[in-house]
Amino acid sequence: MVKEVCVTKRDSQLCQHLIQFYSSVDTPPHIFWTFNRNILPSHCKLAQRTSISGDVCHYEIRNLSNGEAKRLFNLHVNLPDNIDVLKICNNGEPRKLRFSDLDTIED
Repeated sequence: MVKEVCVTKRDSQLCQHLIQFYSSVDTPPHIFWTFNRNILPSHCKLAQRTSISGDVCHYEIRNLSNGEAKRLFNLHVNLPDNIDVLKICNNGEPRKLRFSDLDTIED
């Protein structure tokens, strides 16, 4: 997880940040979901942990099982009906994801 406020405080924009630190993990264009930490169960904690690529704005969500993560995503994103909560980096700027974007992304 990347803490957006951390990225902003470092005078960076989110899409440039994702390209800089996560292009080896996920080929651009990056697709992401912005959520409020209040949706996490109360037993979960955020812990800063610099990523292998050197991202100091990287945080781990601790005590969240894979099943809980999947349920949270499905509850709040609810594909395909709620695709517009997902964002894509487009020319360096985030915008809402569209189904047509998925047709242009190669596996």
